[in-house]
This record gives sequence, structure tokens and C-alpha cells, in this order.
Amino acid sequence: MRRGWAWALGLFGAALIASLLAGATALYLAIETQARVAPPAVAFTPEHIERAVALFNSNDPRRLRVGSPGKITVSQADLDLTARYLSQRFGRTASRLELRAGGASWASSTRLPALPLGTAHPYLNLQLELRVDGAAVSISQLHIGRLPLPTLLANPLAAFALQQLRDNSRTISALLDSITQIQASPTSLQVDYTWRGLPPDAMGSPRWFAEDQARVKAYGQWLATAQVQTLDALLPPLLALAAARSADDTQAVAENRAALIALAMYVNGEPLSALLPSNEPLVPASPRPIRLNGRADSAQHFTVSAALAATAGSPLADAVGLYKEINDARGGSGFSFNDLAADRAGTRLGEQASETLAGARRLQQFMAQGSAVLLPPVDDLPEDLQQADFARRFGSVDGPAVQRLRAVIEERIGALPLYR
Repeated sequence: MRRGWAWALGLFGAALIASLLAGATALYLAIETQARVAPPAVAFTPEHIERAVALFNSNDPRRLRVGSPGKITVSQADLDLTARYLSQRFGRTASRLELRAGGASWASSTRLPALPLGTAHPYLNLQLELRVDGAAVSISQLHIGRLPLPTLLANPLAAFALQQLRDNSRTISALLDSITQIQASPTSLQVDYTWRGLPPDAMGSPRWFAEDQARVKAYGQWLATAQVQTLDALLPPLLALAAARSADDTQAVAENRAALIALAMYVNGEPLSALLPSNEPLVPASPRPIRLNGRADSAQHFTVSAALAATAGSPLADAVGLYKEINDARGGSGFSFNDLAADRAGTRLGEQASETLAGARRLQQFMAQGSAVLLPPVDDLPEDLQQADFARRFGSVDGPAVQRLRAVIEERIGALPLYR
């Protein structure tokens, strides 16, 4: 009997040692000391924004009829730029996406926390090969570092993750169900669809996390009680509220971001009901114009850029602001360096509010001191420039004359105590 127990314990011990060795080997092969993908150099331009706007306008779900066919085509360069930006912004990961005939290749490198006894930072490197068949996408190869993961395991895991996404978003489920064909080539990705419609609460009611919804709503309710009419006087107490609601430093970024989203909606005349799904009455937008340096449009530009930078990042916020001015020069209100300055100041504030926990707290503490100067005097800068006038005076938006004026704007903003 004792020999039987000894044999069983020995077998268990051997299995345990084998499992530990297998786990250690897998970890050794999966974690590497070098990144295989370099950190992305992401630069959005107004042309990128223009293409994105045109793509959305031609496939706007609110205008599509159920049963109507459509086609979305995105170039390799635009798709890779978007993927790199999203990976870096939301996953702190360097990535690279390459389209191929009938599929795509995805590579990424994520820097992990330093090991206690290690001298170099470890990296999690992924290499993913995707194959397209009709409307279906499957994994043909997956490597985690030097460790290959069998597709018999990778594809069920991917299918499970996709099903979880479908279960948690009726909108995403409806969009995926509309796809009829995906075609990949080295230069572009084409998605054909037959529109099946969206659930009634899809447009204008994104399903955020409940905590984020509650945060934005709380700031909207506070704004509805505010009695000031200038942004310089409105923003400090709003961010003081964000500081009070930040129970610890880990919440400072989320609170700042929610405050800036609610502020942008309020200042730009959009009620929160246009953004938040709720069965309860939501506070309306500001019944009176909020001004910055005496101008309502400056306050609007500032708050939109601040919210955009806090949620999507500065490169995108800057590109959207410049695109807006270029579009205004095509028969609208005209290109305005004054508006561009308000955009840039708002972007700088959005950066401080959300880039790091330390920066988020520092901004809250600065604002707690009282009113702050958000935008330097910029009334002397050219504005109301139609396309022909702009071209005659400045050439292109990338030309030296425009760059000199943008440097002046940056210098003036940087001289304010808030942005030092």
C-alpha cells in the first residue's frame, strides 16, 4: 500500500515538475528582451481627416436604407496609420499592419514592467497572420515571441472574444452582420456590405461603461447650475470638482476626461441626451454663449480640441482643427489663425488633463488656485481668409509663412503659466 502511495506521489511530483518546466519554457519563449516593432511615428494630416470624413459621409448609417448595398475602401497606408495610432494611444503598443493578397499581417510589441532581477525591459511581441475568405476572417499563424500558438487554439479564442463583443454591443453585432465580402490586396482593403440597419438606440447613444456615463452626467449637471459666462471662470471650478471626485490618483485622468467631454457638449450647444443613453431626463446645453477672450467661437474651438485631445490624443486633435480651418476657407467663414490658436490651446490643456496621472493631478491643483488664463491675446492674427486669399498670402498650409505664424501661436500659448 505504501509503495502504491509512493508511486502515485512520485507520478504527481513528476507531472508537477513537467508542468512547471513547460510553463517556464513557454514564458521564456514568449517574453523577449527586444521589441520587434519600433514605436510608431504617427502624424495625421488634414488630408487624412478629409478622407475619413468623406468615407463616413458616403456610408453614414443614419442615411442608409435597410437592404441597400455599399462599399468601403481604405488604403494600406491609412489603415496602417490608424492601427498604429490606436495601438499606441489605447494599448501603449507599437504595431504594424500590412495588407496582402487575401489577408493581412499584424505585428506588435508591448513593453512590459521590468522583471525584479532583470536589467532590460521585457517585451511581448506578437506576430499574427490573417486569412480572408468571403466575409470571414481567420488566423492562419500566431506567434507570441518565439512561441507558436496552434491555430486550433487561436481561432476558437478569437471567436469567443468576438462573440463577447457582439453580446455586449448590439451596434457592433449589426455592423458585422451587414458585411457580405472582404477583399484584401497589398494596396487596399475593401469591405462590401448589405445594410441591415441598426438597433433603435445605436446612433447617438454609445454604450460606454456605466462609470464613464455617470461621470459625464455628473459634470453636465454641475454645468447646468453654473452662473458664469466665460470659460476662464468656468473651467477652474469644473476641474476642482474633478479633483474632489478623484478619490485617488488613478481616477484623475478619467475624471478630467469626463469633465472636458461634458464641457465641450455644454459650450457647443449640444445637450447630453445626444451623447448618453439614458431613460432619465438629461441636462440641456448652455442657454447662453460661453466666451473665451470675448468670443464664443474661441470657447467652442478650445473645448472641442480639449475633449478630443483627452479622448483620442493630440495628433488627431491638431489635424482635426487644421482640417476645420481649411474647410472653412472653401466658402465658409474663412481660415482663422485665431481659431487655430484656440484649437491648439485646447489641445495643450487636453494633453495635460489626460496624458499622465501626474499631469492630470498637476492640472487639477493648478486650477484649484482660481481663475486661469486659457488663451493669450490672438486678435491680431489673420482670419476670415477665403481659399484664394489664403493661397495668395501664405501659399500652402505646410509652407514657411504658415509655420512661422504657428510658431508664434505656440510661443504665446507656452508663455502662459497654465502651459509651462
